[in-house]
Amino acid sequence: MRRSAIIAPSSPRRALILAPLLGICLAQPAIAVEPANLVLDTTPISLNYLFPDKIDAKVVFSKYGQNPWGPVGSSGLDTGTRFLGLSFSEGDSVGGFTSVCDPTPFDLGCAYFGAKASFSGSGKAGIEYGLKLDGGALDIRYPVSISLDLPYAADGSGAPKIGEPFTIGSSWSVGNFKVLSKPGTQPAPLDPMLASHGPGLEAFVDLVGQASATVKGELCVGGCLPKSVGFNFDESPEVAALNRNGDGQIRAFGQPVSGQGELSGGIIQYDLKIPTLDAKGGLLPDKTLAASTQDKAIGLGLGIDEIVSALIGAPLSDSFGFNFAGKHIGVGYNLVEADAWLNMLLAQKLGFAGAPVVELEFSSPVQMLENGLWVDKGKTIAFNAGESVTLRAPGAQLLGVVPTYGLFGAASNDLDLKLEGELSVSALGLTSTIGDFGPLYSDKLSLGIGSLGIANENFAVNFEEVVGGAFNMAFLPWETYQTGTQYGALTFWDQGQWTPPPGSPCVGLVECSALAQSKVMGFFDLSRIRLPDCLADPDGCSESVLAELMRQLLALGPLEGRYLASGQRLNEEGGLDVFLNDLIGLEELVLAVQPDITQGEIDAANAALVARFGPQPFVVPPAPVPEPGTLALVATALAALHWRRRAGTVLLASRHRRQV
Repeated sequence: MRRSAIIAPSSPRRALILAPLLGICLAQPAIAVEPANLVLDTTPISLNYLFPDKIDAKVVFSKYGQNPWGPVGSSGLDTGTRFLGLSFSEGDSVGGFTSVCDPTPFDLGCAYFGAKASFSGSGKAGIEYGLKLDGGALDIRYPVSISLDLPYAADGSGAPKIGEPFTIGSSWSVGNFKVLSKPGTQPAPLDPMLASHGPGLEAFVDLVGQASATVKGELCVGGCLPKSVGFNFDESPEVAALNRNGDGQIRAFGQPVSGQGELSGGIIQYDLKIPTLDAKGGLLPDKTLAASTQDKAIGLGLGIDEIVSALIGAPLSDSFGFNFAGKHIGVGYNLVEADAWLNMLLAQKLGFAGAPVVELEFSSPVQMLENGLWVDKGKTIAFNAGESVTLRAPGAQLLGVVPTYGLFGAASNDLDLKLEGELSVSALGLTSTIGDFGPLYSDKLSLGIGSLGIANENFAVNFEEVVGGAFNMAFLPWETYQTGTQYGALTFWDQGQWTPPPGSPCVGLVECSALAQSKVMGFFDLSRIRLPDCLADPDGCSESVLAELMRQLLALGPLEGRYLASGQRLNEEGGLDVFLNDLIGLEELVLAVQPDITQGEIDAANAALVARFGPQPFVVPPAPVPEPGTLALVATALAALHWRRRAGTVLLASRHRRQV
């Protein structure tokens, strides 16, 4: 995204700091259009934006298939082998030696007398575990409402004069939008969403018992006699394994198992599964998104009643019966049944914080007030949503504006390994063919043993910027004969995008303009076009007058021959435009959140959305300046509407010349 000195604020909920991006604001690239396909946008929202006092932009930023572990190139998480338990390493010695050396010139050496004993030992006991996560995906949808407050009152008063300073304020919120696929259809919600699709997993738990010790003794009577003894023990039996080293197996105590079962007559129990880390969450009051999930991976149980039964030599629960008249009649009892479990769970918490930015491209150069000084900004400025900027446009009486909206995002992914203990006891129960009785006592106790942090990832998320709808700003002349440049912004539909979806063709301008498509915009020198007064009349102008007006407009062409494209646009239920960076932002309509989602499934869902909402996003390569042609324009009410709404606010150069 092209920005200059934009610093996104940190999330108030988490320390997700978005680093500043330094660069130069550049104008949007030109697109190639076929002029004969263009139709002037005369929807109410577009006409209101000819000369508004406030801009309410609705933009949906979406990112699907984001790596949940950080930047590109980081495909997963590998903890390596970790240890949980007790370890020691000790050593000590007692005794000592004295020496007696020959003091004569013959130097016959030294003799040593005494005894010394030393001990050293080390070991550890506990469990070793490891976890490897490969792949997965993070999906984000962040619908934002951005308001731009312009320097006009609702009745059109308060317009600054040409070259005078003016302020553009801004505010933003995270919203819930409802869009229409066609007029009259049921609205589809576009809610904030944060979702994850579970990665592939490998995990293992090993019991570890290691010990080594050495005892050394040394006796010296003139000469020394050393002696040492020691032992070493090192065992690490596998307790549980899930797809260890990618072998695709689930094992308990070294034996392949189906997932749940018991060993040694029920004394040892196990519950092994590959956890599903699929989470889905939404918006918090501080404008952040959050989602969380947890799932058990390994459960190891101990049948306490089975142990007691083996020690006393009598069953604590049993059943017996007989067959009579082709039916089984039986009775069972349960004196005590008790199990103790140690469960290992994976818990994941996801977070996202966004900071929208606004970039404005003007039809004429502007200056910005920075630290008390006026700084030339060319035709493009950028600022954080929520901030205000003070500008002036020297020599401009009419100023066209094309806004572009961007989003700086930061995501967090916290993964913990939780250990939980569970004790369940039931006693005095009776079962029979005719009914059950009890148990008279039943209880379950859960205890959180601890949590181990496996991953704590914070990373930036990049979103495609979205071009919004154009608008205009007007300024008063200083004298009735003194005018400025009148470069205004016009918005068009491109009929080339109206290829109807299969089985659902659109009919007429109203219905076809409601399809998902990009708008076409351009800056025009309106001082060179004489606008007829009938443009502001409710009945409009005759076809011949409009045809002549459009011939002049096309012969003139946009400034620098540049046509611009907005983002993907849909109708909002309240009548406003909603701009998206991609149709996949509508994902939930046909694509359910599910694990191991593939790019092919995303592409198929996107194709289904195109079939329902209309054509693909309007993206074409740059091309030479188009030659003038014939435009099928419905109406234009640019300056004329402004004149009627704000009588006397701005005078076109053509009218000034007539007055002079």
